[in-house]
Amino acid sequence: MIRLSAFFVVALVASASFPHAFAADVASVQCTIKSVDLTTRSVTVAYTVGTAEKLITLDVSRNAKITIKGQEVTLDALTAGDKATVEYNKELAIVTKIEAAGELLDGWTFIVLKDQAVYPTPDSAFIVSREGTLVCTAQSGWMLVTNRSYSEMVFSIEFQHPTNGKAPGGILMVGRANPVEGLSWSKDLGPRMTIEIKLWPQKCGEIFLPRPDFRAELPLGQIRDGRTVTRVRSKNAEQGQWNKMEVECDSHRNVTVKLNGELVNAIAKAENISGRIAIWPTSDCEIKFRNPTVTMGGKEEKLEFNVTGVIKPK
Repeated sequence: MIRLSAFFVVALVASASFPHAFAADVASVQCTIKSVDLTTRSVTVAYTVGTAEKLITLDVSRNAKITIKGQEVTLDALTAGDKATVEYNKELAIVTKIEAAGELLDGWTFIVLKDQAVYPTPDSAFIVSREGTLVCTAQSGWMLVTNRSYSEMVFSIEFQHPTNGKAPGGILMVGRANPVEGLSWSKDLGPRMTIEIKLWPQKCGEIFLPRPDFRAELPLGQIRDGRTVTRVRSKNAEQGQWNKMEVECDSHRNVTVKLNGELVNAIAKAENISGRIAIWPTSDCEIKFRNPTVTMGGKEEKLEFNVTGVIKPK
């Protein structure tokens, strides 16, 4: 079962398919989260009737109160497999409250992006120095994805390209893809659900959107060519030096991109900004990363390069 992105949707049943112990207007049921679809803002849950497990997909109110272990979160923070109590208003045909018993996950998952003769492994793809620097080797075909989802936040990270004349690729991504439950991350599937921000020296800060019809406005007068949003300033990343990329996603679904403190790109009123953060080295030469941080509500949190899981394509 995938997490966050529902590639199949069980038909919504607004009538009382849950157990009969529901109140007249509000149903409250113990269930298991199976998947969450941020595009339709719906949640698929499993519950038991007798000895049979039933699945149902329910719309979630934008004003729904969602908590994990008592901590208020957004819909994208729910995790497949979590036990939860869901309150469903049958008259309005919408979920108004979700109390999940799971945990907010820290760390990163190592994802193999496509079928390969020899799968990259964490040991072959990178090392983490004693100082916490992520040193990506000359093996591509993988990415690191945060276990936790984010929406309104500022993500910052420092990166360094080598000075050997090569133009190593690297991409930061924010979006609704959630691979931790075994999503097959083929080249045509996983990256296409995210907003990609290029780290290539000559294109640093260029935005690549999930689809040609992805809804977003261009507040800085940039040029959009299908999925590509050009930079407003041709500020390049310096090879052999540490550069800093900052990506801010705000409550109005605006995304701003800064390189070494200077605004280089932005989109406004994006169709979706919630999801995991990914680091994706895209070429066969070394690139380094350090000091990844997320700031939410004025509180800064450092994201250590702690890899807690490995996923290969199915």
